[in-house]
Amino acid sequence: SSETSTGTSSGGATGSESTNGYESSYETSSTTTIECSAEFELPASHSISYALIFSAFNTTINTYTDLKLTLCSAFIDGASANDDSHYVYIDNIPGVIEHKETTSCAVDFSPMEYLRNDIECEDERALSISTLADYLPTCRADGS
Repeated sequence: SSETSTGTSSGGATGSESTNGYESSYETSSTTTIECSAEFELPASHSISYALIFSAFNTTINTYTDLKLTLCSAFIDGASANDDSHYVYIDNIPGVIEHKETTSCAVDFSPMEYLRNDIECEDERALSISTLADYLPTCRADGS
């Protein structure tokens, strides 16, 4: 008879293992949220460029694994199951684990640039009023 148990730890790891020793698997996962936010005041007739700058790290872990494989003869001859002739050992199997993680984010603004205005002054004034802008152009008598 075989029993199976499943568990969850507070670190997000889950796994299952069969008590007869033939199968086991484990998995873990986590979620990290990185948020970028920034505000700026942009006067009328100007543009601004920005860049999101992410800080991250990359990790590479080299592993070596030893395996113990059970031959079918161990199941046929149960009396001598502890005999080393029923097992094959494979040592130092190389492996690589790569991990990439973003750690922070920042917003970098470039200097503001003036935009040439091809809109008539009265039209820009009406637009400023309708959008409740802080800036209200003063028009000359000739409409410029």
